Amino acid sequence: MGAKNKRIILTLLLVVSGVGITYYYYVPNTKTYSPDIMTMSDKFGILKTYPTKPGGREWFIDMNNPTKDPGFKVGSNITRQLDGSWQISGRVDNGSYVGEVRMGININGTVSWVKEIWHTGGYTDKRAEGQVTNSINGRWIGWKVVVYNMNNDTAVKMESYLDNKANNQWIKVTDLTDNGGWYANSPDPVFYGAHCGKAKDYIITKGGPLAIFRSDNMTWNFKDLSVREIQPPS
Repeated sequence: MGAKNKRIILTLLLVVSGVGITYYYYVPNTKTYSPDIMTMSDKFGILKTYPTKPGGREWFIDMNNPTKDPGFKVGSNITRQLDGSWQISGRVDNGSYVGEVRMGININGTVSWVKEIWHTGGYTDKRAEGQVTNSINGRWIGWKVVVYNMNNDTAVKMESYLDNKANNQWIKVTDLTDNGGWYANSPDPVFYGAHCGKAKDYIITKGGPLAIFRSDNMTWNFKDLSVREIQPPS
């Protein structure tokens, strides 16, 4: 498979008040992020985009022994590297779930969002697709994905942020709202044949309790993974 098809896909299934997911990874034009809210850091020293919701859930990977973490399921073998990061080949998780929004970054530096209303006939076309950096092969970057409900739970806001030089300098690279009209691209007989009870442009305001870090057909290093239930902007 060519490099342009190799990608990191971050699949989000937790849409409560909002979720923010952050991680750094390494594979062996944009809008500048507002500095007035970049004043908080998490336990890894990574600047937060949004604060954690009061009483909200937080998860941070155990970098010393992630396989013993009951909240972290690894779908492939991982090995510790000399710098303390972990390397994985293939997928971190090999699951598919109903009701997903996915933010992917390709090895060539392009990104896009896609929605899956049901597996496998409920995929939409890509949105917010664009070139946000050059190749990420052989270097560290930071990556954040933020998803939260808005307008009284009638729409979903999706954002992603890139730390292009892994120096804690974040820029927003996608900003997308799903308020309807983002349709599954399968024919009606296929989509409705699944009897999922959802419209073809169903807005995923109610997700499952999982956040999935997924990669296909590549080897990459990761560190400082986190998932937080955020306090979205009012």
